[in-house]
Amino acid sequence: MSTSGLRESLIEQERRRRLYTAIMLIITVAVIVSGYAQSNSMNSGGFLQGMSKFFDYPGEIVAEAIASGLAFPGLMLQFLPALIETLNIALVATLLGGVAATGLSCASTRNFDVWPPLIPAVRRTMDFMRAFPELIIA
Repeated sequence: MSTSGLRESLIEQERRRRLYTAIMLIITVAVIVSGYAQSNSMNSGGFLQGMSKFFDYPGEIVAEAIASGLAFPGLMLQFLPALIETLNIALVATLLGGVAATGLSCASTRNFDVWPPLIPAVRRTMDFMRAFPELIIA
């Protein structure tokens, strides 16, 4: 085979590869779009429908604050201790979670001198913890 024949063969193979790539790209986009449409139809509410309701709750809070008038600062003072308690709970939970995560991550690596049978057990524990949402565990 001559060099010109080889060059033409390579150009033809390149064209065919680009055609196959374009076809696969079109199929992939079609599958993704149809999958999104299917999952959106199975949802209890769509994303775009939910956007119109996004500010309903904050709007109700502001409307109640305006309706309470001058009593609003008193209500704020009444609920301030509960707000501080909630923030303290969140802070302590975050710190404890960070300490526990650091300990588990150090126990699951081979870089430290960790007892070898402990590594897979700690990794499966972390997998289990990742698999469940926090609300179910709580």
